[in-house]
Amino acid sequence: MVVAVIKKYGRIDAWVNNAGIGPNHMLKTADHSLQDWERVIAVNQSGVFYGMKVVLQDNGNIVNVASLAGLRASDNNISYVASKFAVVGMTKAAALEYAKKNIRINAVYSGYTDTNMLRQLLEVKPDIEDK
Repeated sequence: MVVAVIKKYGRIDAWVNNAGIGPNHMLKTADHSLQDWERVIAVNQSGVFYGMKVVLQDNGNIVNVASLAGLRASDNNISYVASKFAVVGMTKAAALEYAKKNIRINAVYSGYTDTNMLRQLLEVKPDIEDK
């Protein structure tokens, strides 16, 4: 897709990395499965890295969708929290690297959105609904 867009338009002006999945089960760290860990990290963290890697050029803007979980940890959700903290760190690192080329790289920190992932979280932590 990136090659096709650059071939047609000569460049990519803006790119949004919007990836977010949660674990299959909200569990304490020691009970979290390796499969859930790897799946969440692959999508939420590595997906953002791959997106940035393929579009970084001499101009443009990148927006990475992080989460409030990337600013403040919560329990029973280690893979999601780790992946979103990583997105925040990767965004800051890449922004420093490419600022001299006038490439802006920022993150947005989305709040709670009515999704299956939120409903699963509410089953474990119903007090979040009031927030």
